[in-house]
Amino acid sequence: PTLFQRIVEGQRLPDAWNGAVLDRSGQIVARSRATEKFAGQPARPGLVAALRATPEGSVRSVTLDGTPARSFFSRSPTYGWTFVIGYP
Repeated sequence: PTLFQRIVEGQRLPDAWNGAVLDRSGQIVARSRATEKFAGQPARPGLVAALRATPEGSVRSVTLDGTPARSFFSRSPTYGWTFVIGYP
């Protein structure tokens, strides 16, 4: 998790945006905002359903901290982990 957290933080996303790394089951491993609060929690069900349907895409949802967002995701075909970027 520490390595993924450094990678997410290194992206220097705008303050209102959110980036996250999810494991194969859709659990949050690293996050650009409030990692300590959300690490280990599952991503929103709508996002997880989209991840299971296709390896890359986008979905409109609400972040775990309540912000309506458009989220874009890409899943690694080798490891099954997913990188997600969302913006309000």
